[in-house]
Amino acid sequence: MSHKFSIIITALALLFVAACSPAAQTAVPKSAATTQSSTAAQPAAAAPQATTVAVQPTAPAAQPEPSDTPGLSNRVSDSIKKLLMFDHKVLDSYRIDMSGVEPNVDIVDNTLNERKFERQIEMAGDNVHLISKLTEKNETTTREGYIIGGSNKDTLKDYEVKNGKAEDAGGMVNVGFAMFPLSVGAPVYMGAQGATLQGEEQIAGRTAEKYAIDSANIPQAALDVTGFKSIKGTAWIDKETGTLLKLVLDYAQEYADPDPKNTKPLGVGNGHIDLAVSQIGQAQVNLPK
Repeated sequence: MSHKFSIIITALALLFVAACSPAAQTAVPKSAATTQSSTAAQPAAAAPQATTVAVQPTAPAAQPEPSDTPGLSNRVSDSIKKLLMFDHKVLDSYRIDMSGVEPNVDIVDNTLNERKFERQIEMAGDNVHLISKLTEKNETTTREGYIIGGSNKDTLKDYEVKNGKAEDAGGMVNVGFAMFPLSVGAPVYMGAQGATLQGEEQIAGRTAEKYAIDSANIPQAALDVTGFKSIKGTAWIDKETGTLLKLVLDYAQEYADPDPKNTKPLGVGNGHIDLAVSQIGQAQVNLPK
């Protein structure tokens, strides 16, 4: 089943590659899935189509719940959607700073590499300003773009900044942004099954629930399905809205060879994510003149 999920990640990762780094190649996690592929506000001509399958991992034993909140697993996994998806967003305006390392498979020579990333995202209402900096094999690519009216896929417009001027991006900036809930969220979605509530802290001027994420609390069968070997870190979630405010996470995941004729795993890649939200209620997004 590993190659079915490889198709999903390959197709979606290609969208991000096209939007943020022409030189970068796609990662292929060793896992399985089956759901109809669907990306918010995705232009039909901008990305390859994929039929995919999602496997529901075995749920761990129920955890104690914070007062008046859904189950811990949903609480943690939904926090990514509320941070990065227009149709789930609760906070109106904020800034996100992300950095870390993500495993990446070079499909030209079938090698597993590391790609460093730095991403700055400002969200204000339906508008987004993002800057993405990717470094791989000693080559760094920086891209800047805007999405205007992102909650309506029929009327939204996106732009790439070139030489200080915003030019029509033909939907590609939006497609790249739509990849973030998957590229950042995959280890969070899986790790959420092993989340435990650790109390509350003040983050970005708001009361946040602090969750420890540890794959040691997840049934081995669920990890095997997705290829994750380990997931460990901490997530801070806004108590009022359920939005992710801060994340520190390390993970290891096995990757399949992108060649469907090869069934031997390509190797295990290590990833790290640092994410922090700031300027809540203060961020503004305006196209450069």
